[in-house]
Amino acid sequence: MCIVVTIVCIVATIVCIVVTIVCIVVTIVCIVATIVCIVVIIVCIIVTIVCIVVTIVCIVVTIVCIVVIIVCIVVTIVCIVVTIMCIAVTIMKESSFAFDALNFLSLSQFWDKSNIQLVLY
Repeated sequence: MCIVVTIVCIVATIVCIVVTIVCIVVTIVCIVATIVCIVVIIVCIIVTIVCIVVTIVCIVVTIVCIVVIIVCIVVTIVCIVVTIMCIAVTIMKESSFAFDALNFLSLSQFWDKSNIQLVLY
């Protein structure tokens, strides 16, 4: 009877040792999986923060670009208006100069043609 009990105890001990080894391996795998999950969570948090920062920077850059475009449009309109005004003033000056020259020439009847040509230049 003692021999049967001893054999059962030896088999039970071997089974317990195997189960213990399996449990240790499973525990190590679970610890590694937990560490991997924590690292993945940390990486996801970092990636999320980076994405939020990039999104905010993109929004700010877009707003700045819109403001720059508006300023450029305004500057272009002002430049066009100033150019038109400069052309108008130049035309008015030339017309006024020609008109004044003709009036001067009509009053200066005593000048000869060579003098009139000099005035016109």
